[in-house]
Amino acid sequence: MKWWSNPKQRQRWHSSEILPSDTDDWGQIFFDLFFVGGAYNLGNVIKNSESLDTRTILYFMATGFPSIVMWHDKLYYDARFTTRPGRDVVHLIMEIFQFCCVGTALSRIRSVEVESHPCNHIDMFEFAMAVFLSSLLTIVRFVEVVFFVEGDPGAREVAKRVIFVKILPALFLLLATVESGRSSFGGGDHDEGCDAYEKPILYCISSWICRLVIDYFDKVLLSPKGRRKFIEEISVPMNVHFCMHRVGEWMLLMFGESIMSLVIVEGDNESLDHNIKFFAGILSVALLAKLHFKSEPGHNEDHALSRSRSSNYLYTTWLIPIYSLALIATGISYKMFLYNHGNYKSNRYLAEEDYAQMEEREQNTANLFSKSLTLVLICTDLNFLLHQGTRAFLDQIELIPKGRCFFLFLCNVFLLIFTAMSATIQNDPDNMALFGLAAILLKYALRRSFKSWKQIDTPTPNIDDDGILHRKGTAANKASAVLSSNILGTDSEDDNYQYEIEVYETVEATLAKFEIAEAQEFNPAQSPIIIPDSTAPPNTHPRNNNHSDYQIQLS
Repeated sequence: MKWWSNPKQRQRWHSSEILPSDTDDWGQIFFDLFFVGGAYNLGNVIKNSESLDTRTILYFMATGFPSIVMWHDKLYYDARFTTRPGRDVVHLIMEIFQFCCVGTALSRIRSVEVESHPCNHIDMFEFAMAVFLSSLLTIVRFVEVVFFVEGDPGAREVAKRVIFVKILPALFLLLATVESGRSSFGGGDHDEGCDAYEKPILYCISSWICRLVIDYFDKVLLSPKGRRKFIEEISVPMNVHFCMHRVGEWMLLMFGESIMSLVIVEGDNESLDHNIKFFAGILSVALLAKLHFKSEPGHNEDHALSRSRSSNYLYTTWLIPIYSLALIATGISYKMFLYNHGNYKSNRYLAEEDYAQMEEREQNTANLFSKSLTLVLICTDLNFLLHQGTRAFLDQIELIPKGRCFFLFLCNVFLLIFTAMSATIQNDPDNMALFGLAAILLKYALRRSFKSWKQIDTPTPNIDDDGILHRKGTAANKASAVLSSNILGTDSEDDNYQYEIEVYETVEATLAKFEIAEAQEFNPAQSPIIIPDSTAPPNTHPRNNNHSDYQIQLS
């Protein structure tokens, strides 16, 4: 094993995207295991809170968003560069150090009572310090790229921009570490005694807000623009296929946390009420996962990471973090439903104060469930919209009659409003679980309705006087195929790319060999002659190289 080796650029311009080998991928999956426990601890922040108020949500977000940033920083680096950890001693130590930082941070996510009192508990200090050290390690890795990378000259420019972007959020994390450390070790400037001290958590959430602003300037406003040659000289491509693979695994972790919240619970599992809530939760999470993954594109060219700078920024910086925390909040709501606190209404010996406290707890849980589920449904729509783009989405909407399109729009708006306001109608755990399942089923039905309501221009065989069969479909038919695949979650021609040969550059040669073989076996005068369609686009994307883009002439 070497002591040290140069970091290498993972993806080159104009080269095909290849996923890492199995020997490299185990580290990515092992890294994700820490976030399984982290998501569980984030759910406990809500579950163990005395009151689900704004302060609880603040601590939930202020510990959740920086934790997701640690995962995203590793994804951002690995999508552009590779050090093959385990092949040299230095990078192996750096990898182990990162595991320790992430494990420490995620294990120190505690309840609001613990985090807000660093004078009595050291958890807030250790959380802030671990997140800061993880951010500092990311900066060190990009400094290494600046001086020692093996790749294009643009790799150094990209690393310099990342270092500049990471400095200010890291300073906020450093302030959180210093303030919580001063309180923990007796040097705080707050009042005497051990009162709640909110400065460290405010610095943590400020680091994420600062990241949102700086990333917008870096990825959207001030991103490299101009001719392709100039862009290639000051930047390096990102392996979008690798990112799609990793984000898919991350979302499976978030759905898995909801399942874990339903499975790991103490309650009266022999009662009918418990089984209603349990199976309603299982079906709800399964349908949400189906809605999400059916809206994911099958190719990296159609992904939000590749479509535009704005879609890349909104997808990575806004959608994924908010979507993840909304799924965690929804899962923990089901867990709180399963606890058998709904029987307090039939307890005649319960004190009046305890009765009021339990009723308030039940109402707060219903409010959390309705708001988080509404946010999840909105995120599923935004996920599809970012992949498609507003212009393409509006073009596809034109395939649906205006009256039915307006009806679908009203149903979606009504569904979101009803889901958000359902807690004001009913706060019983059984009814809320069934309300949530009904809302998700309706959402699924609305997406499926696009398939039966869209206008399809069915192509008819077109054979001219020369005996040429034109098999290309109309533009409306192609657009409807894309609509079926991406909106409806159904199989279509466009959805079958992943099951066909991905490289089509040799299609003409393959068909020519088939023609020669047929000519040798049969009469050459009766053999078909394959003529490429002159109007077909160049072979730059698999969807432009379908066999239907050829004309068959019978001599």
